[in-house]
Amino acid sequence: ALVVALVAAAVPIYWQGDWARVLAHLERAIACFDSARNESFIPRFGQDPRIVAGSFASLAQWHGGQCEPALRTSRLTLRFAMRSQRPFDRAYALTFAAILEHMLRRREAALEQSRRALAIAEPERFPLLIGLGHVVHGSARASLESCGEGLAEAEAGLETLAQTGTGAGTPQILGALAELYAEAGRQEHVLSQLDAALAISEAKGQPYWDEELLRLKGEILLRGSGDAAEAEACLRRACELASARGAVALHLRAATSLCRCLSARGEPEAARAVLAPVTMGLRGVDTRDLRDAEALLQRIG
Repeated sequence: ALVVALVAAAVPIYWQGDWARVLAHLERAIACFDSARNESFIPRFGQDPRIVAGSFASLAQWHGGQCEPALRTSRLTLRFAMRSQRPFDRAYALTFAAILEHMLRRREAALEQSRRALAIAEPERFPLLIGLGHVVHGSARASLESCGEGLAEAEAGLETLAQTGTGAGTPQILGALAELYAEAGRQEHVLSQLDAALAISEAKGQPYWDEELLRLKGEILLRGSGDAAEAEACLRRACELASARGAVALHLRAATSLCRCLSARGEPEAARAVLAPVTMGLRGVDTRDLRDAEALLQRIG
């Protein structure tokens, strides 16, 4: 009962972006879990709470800048889930593993994990996991194979999710689609998609992805003929929110974008001051985002 209560309390906190608090709940749930004792709660809870806890914990760890622990948690959760007799548990863990790989920008791994998830979810007709699986799989395909086909698949995934009636995670999904629209050159859809995501975040109380949505909006405004002052304001707001929430991974992305903006404007010292302190706290972590940030700092000198 305690494990179920901790997980049930943690998931709404996740959407609010309180990373320290959500991890405290989920890590306690994982530590307290006993397979035999908690098996009886699965019919009432709908799925194995240990798998839900591990899946959300891995994503929360990524947000907090704990990338290696996030991957370890994800792999442990997958090993646990693969022993389950319930197809939903296996597909659920694989779907969240794919989401984590996507957040880490490891496209090949995201493609493979989402393919494995869909191979279970589609025959079993799990609409939530089918929708999420196609969003991740389509996003990875757009980067690695065909942008047009990948975007179409991701859009179909969003339609499937809409039919389920769930709104959880919608801001992040719309943000991912906005990135794909930008890559496909469909600029007319990008800002409207980001504004819709931010509006849903506010209406549904899901601000956990606001930093990335604001960063993307700032980037798009800078690339186009948008207001440079508004673009910079979006990037600075993204940095402020990420710093306040301890969203280290998204802070790194936002600071990198703001650093690039200031550097292009001929302010290298201000650019370095924005980004260098964020990268200092991530020494020893090997991610694409950190490599990009460190390469930018080297170019600035």
